Amino acid sequence: MTNFFSSFSYNLNHLTEWLRDQSLQDSGAAECLLPLTQAVQLFLCKKDETSISNVCTKLTIVQVREFLHFSHSFSSSNG
Repeated sequence: MTNFFSSFSYNLNHLTEWLRDQSLQDSGAAECLLPLTQAVQLFLCKKDETSISNVCTKLTIVQVREFLHFSHSFSSSNG
């Protein structure tokens, strides 16, 4: 699953670069991608308070809690 999120992060970075190359960074598209980018980064980062607060500036506490619950449940069920 980590491989999936690493690939997803890679693709999001390329999409963000493409938006910048096309001078679309002010279109709002990059801003719309931030919560998704941060959710992916949350899965990949250390699960400590500092890392989470540094990564999740656009996610709500509820979103972070639900995502961490999902990732913990997924990790537990897949050994």
